[in-house]
Amino acid sequence: MSAFTTKSLRSLLGAASRTAPATRAFSSSASRSYARATVTGRLGSTPELRTSKAGNEYVVYSIASTSPKLEETVQWFNIVAHGIPDGPFRNFLLALQKGSHVLVDGELRVRSYTDKNGVQRESLQIAQSGFEVLRRPRITDNTQGEETPSDE
Repeated sequence: MSAFTTKSLRSLLGAASRTAPATRAFSSSASRSYARATVTGRLGSTPELRTSKAGNEYVVYSIASTSPKLEETVQWFNIVAHGIPDGPFRNFLLALQKGSHVLVDGELRVRSYTDKNGVQRESLQIAQSGFEVLRRPRITDNTQGEETPSDE
């Protein structure tokens, strides 16, 4: 027999008891399953605007991320941002510098391609749906020799 009951554990942890909502909305259509990822890291290069064979524009860039526990291990993530209309956000994204600390949220996708040697390969990409700049790189002021954040 357990020394704690569910009620006593909730009060011990300070959690309020939760009840299910009275009504739930369920869809009769088949739900789509997909994998999502949230990555924080530094831009490996300046984002580039590219055009697909079909004429659609998209932005590509990479992020280098390190594990808090294994700082010597760097993971690289390829990011693709489709459907960004011409305007302030696109200009802002394209103006970011290498080294900017960003957070990207999106759907994981596997892309198949043939390399220059004719070998079929696959790469993992994140299709960007959310984006946030956490910190811009520091730039050096050559006249004073001081470093200042570039976004101040």
